[in-house]
Amino acid sequence: MRSSIPLFALVAITAAVALLAPRAKSAPGAVSFTQFTASTTTPGHSNPTWCPDGSQIAFDDRDADVNNPSLTYKNYPVGSENTMALAHRENMDYKPDLTQIVYAKLDSIWDHLYVRPIGGGTETAITTGTAGPNYSNYGDIQPCYSPDGLWVAFSSSRGDLTYGTHTIWVVKTDGTGLKKLGGTMEATWPTWQPDGNAVVYTDGASIYRVAKTGASTWGSPVHVADHANHVRFSHDGKFLAFDYQGDIWVMNYATLARANLTNDGTTPTGPEDSSPTWGATNDQIAFASRGRSGDANTDVWVATGVLGLITTPAQVVTLGKVKAKYR
Repeated sequence: MRSSIPLFALVAITAAVALLAPRAKSAPGAVSFTQFTASTTTPGHSNPTWCPDGSQIAFDDRDADVNNPSLTYKNYPVGSENTMALAHRENMDYKPDLTQIVYAKLDSIWDHLYVRPIGGGTETAITTGTAGPNYSNYGDIQPCYSPDGLWVAFSSSRGDLTYGTHTIWVVKTDGTGLKKLGGTMEATWPTWQPDGNAVVYTDGASIYRVAKTGASTWGSPVHVADHANHVRFSHDGKFLAFDYQGDIWVMNYATLARANLTNDGTTPTGPEDSSPTWGATNDQIAFASRGRSGDANTDVWVATGVLGLITTPAQVVTLGKVKAKYR
């Protein structure tokens, strides 16, 4: 279709695009990247979770058994890798008061959620029963504590016993209050708004928000933005970090303006970055990266200097997008 935008307007738009668009494939000079772990297998280390006080980073570890993850942590900025929980456990999160952790554990057929004192001890199931089709690799996964530590949001196949499509659920840490919040395609990785008033998650590479309307009541999912997976709130709630097409992005939660933290994932030989987690401040993000160390393994990396990037993140604008909007 021929554009109806006058030529003089296109010239002005082209100039504006040149001013607005950040340089492609170039990270801001203030951001630096450091390899934090060194895996010994291709599955390696994935899904890092930074302790809220910044003292350590936990992650799923498949070095001992490529098919069965265990939980490992390493003190930040330096330290040795230490076992947190043995095999068949993954996707952990720290309770905000640092007294407890929650994680997914394989129980024969399905994954269920367990809580345990952070330093070790008895683990207690907070979800049980049929949690998906009667096959392995289904169940309750990717738990995330609420800011007050009373609830856990998670992704689960328990709502679809035929196909195992994952949706988003919440449950209290005593195992009561189980409730489905939303999701239609493959809803994953819920994250709590830091004021505790909403859960945000990704479904079909789009971001959705479900508001808390009462002590145990919730609203309906509301679409927030597209092109995102594995979303995570900054501690102050101003920004979201997520992965998309092999790169890590940050987005202003209020304006939805976004910018690359890494931007080499779409190149044929570029690394594949995923699963961002915020440090104790907005200046640090840890993430999993396959191939960034020069081999095929997945390791945890840390980006420092993020604050300069996210203070004024810019949405990439193209002439094609502008023309499409005004056709």
